[in-house]
Amino acid sequence: MNKFFTTALAGTLVCATGFASETEWPELDRELEALSSTLSTLDGGPSLGGWGIIAYDNNSDGDMGDFALRSVRLNASGSNGDYGYFVSLDAAGGVAGLMDAYATFGIGGISAQMGAFRAPTLTSALIDRNQTFFIDRSALGAAGAVRDAGLMVSGDMGTVGWWLAVMDGSDLAGDDYEITGRVAVDLMGDGANGSNEGAYGAGDGTCLSAALAFQDDGGDDSSSMAVEAYFTSGPFSASVEAVDNDDADTTATGITVTYAFTGDWELGARMEDDDDGTETMTIGVNKYVSGHDVKWQVNMQSIDDDVLGDTDTISVGLAVGF
Repeated sequence: MNKFFTTALAGTLVCATGFASETEWPELDRELEALSSTLSTLDGGPSLGGWGIIAYDNNSDGDMGDFALRSVRLNASGSNGDYGYFVSLDAAGGVAGLMDAYATFGIGGISAQMGAFRAPTLTSALIDRNQTFFIDRSALGAAGAVRDAGLMVSGDMGTVGWWLAVMDGSDLAGDDYEITGRVAVDLMGDGANGSNEGAYGAGDGTCLSAALAFQDDGGDDSSSMAVEAYFTSGPFSASVEAVDNDDADTTATGITVTYAFTGDWELGARMEDDDDGTETMTIGVNKYVSGHDVKWQVNMQSIDDDVLGDTDTISVGLAVGF
């Protein structure tokens, strides 16, 4: 809208200059300077973006299937001097709800943010919702993507990155906090792409990254340790993630492999085991129309649960970003 407004207004001024006399030029210069200042203020406003993800699911329970909004996100980000901000809303449930709301700033050479955000755990939890290879996050990724309020500091030392967050946790406004730390290391090449899942757009080189994270929640005396590795080599990608929960005495795991074909197609499979009686196998194929910003996804998922039994689901999804 700003571009249209600017073009139209500029055209009007150009036409007006044809009728301006020499004595009117100084006044016109002042008007143009005022206009430039106004447009500069508009250009410095928040940057908007987001996505919509809708999917059709049909499962083996005998239902006819249904359409569901997986995510309808609106993100706004910007800065004011040395301070930045990020706010996101999601309306997949029909009513917009707050997801993220935090400010960013620097402390010496350290980056910091304060507000509501995701704890620094697994990559599958930290990547944007529309950057996943499958329609839904992995079970471990979904569990780690829950937002909470707190303060996080982070740093980048070339091939090593680190994050440390102090958040409210299950104690909410109480005296106990949830402490989360993460260290990631690029072991080969420039490190695997941490902004999206799969091999699409990863480049031709061989890259390997690994990360270790811990989380301790003083509110309910629970703790966990997470480890992951991401590997990409040309059209092939592989990742493994595992979380050991001390309170539940379980170690949940997930393994994903994908292969990107020419013509913007990618095929992948994910195997998950929660170490508590549930195993999940998901096979997916993506057609990238405009990278991860516009893509069609078809997923076939089979869940083997010791209590609930077996469930097979076929899902067709469309993700469109802006």
